[in-house]
Amino acid sequence: MEEKSNNNKIPDLTETDLFKFLNKFKFPIIIIGLIALLGYTSYYTIDANENGVVLRLGKYHTKVGPGLHFKMPLVDQVSTVKVDYLYKVEFGYETLEADIKTQYSTSNYFVIYDVS
Repeated sequence: MEEKSNNNKIPDLTETDLFKFLNKFKFPIIIIGLIALLGYTSYYTIDANENGVVLRLGKYHTKVGPGLHFKMPLVDQVSTVKVDYLYKVEFGYETLEADIKTQYSTSNYFVIYDVS
């Protein structure tokens, strides 16, 4: 009788250099990863036509203008509000498109456009 060979045996990966390295430096790798995650979540950008409100633990803290800002991760929350919009109401004429000359309206109702 022939004996079966053990060629189908799954290799033990814990003896490889990568697993030895990860096992030796697992705590510094976790700490560096957490610092990188906190650094990534600590900045935000407010667009030019927005204002931001910083809430610290759910309560109003400060108002911020456009630009790059930093916050305390996991403590601050930023809400942005668009403030520079031009609202236009047309009476008696209507704008078909931006580059087309306006014409007198043929309808009996008016439309409020949000031009941004």
